[in-house]
Amino acid sequence: MASTTVFERLLATAFLAADFLATFLAIFFAGAFLAGAFFTAFLATVFLATFLATFFAAFLAVFLVAFFMCCFRIYVS
Repeated sequence: MASTTVFERLLATAFLAADFLATFLAIFFAGAFLAGAFFTAFLATVFLATFLATFFAAFLAVFLVAFFMCCFRIYVS
């Protein structure tokens, strides 16, 4: 039976610790990437909703002004 030296045990422990650290960092960065993707999608949705609401409000304002101008013209004439 082969006996292991202290150096081999330390080396194995270091590799094991490095493996755990690499796994933790991979999970952490994957989670951070997913959170960033969801946050980016959330921001894009908010900006899109804001843009659409602003566009709709501007369109509605122009439509209402034109509508009331037509009504006022019909009323005056």
